Amino acid sequence: MSILNRALAITSYLFAFGWGIFILLSFIGWGGLINRILFPKDRVDWGQRSAWGWLLLFVLAEF
Repeated sequence: MSILNRALAITSYLFAFGWGIFILLSFIGWGGLINRILFPKDRVDWGQRSAWGWLLLFVLAEF
């Protein structure tokens, strides 16, 4: 593998990793909105907020 191909592979890996983190943070943000609307006095952890955010975007994509 040449140096150029290795650099391209590392760059594309880092781009995909960054994009995945961006999507995860987006899910957490949307889930936080649902948390504030449905349970304003309670705060759930980031895993639950992420699941709620995923569900919200899934439901909105179906319409």
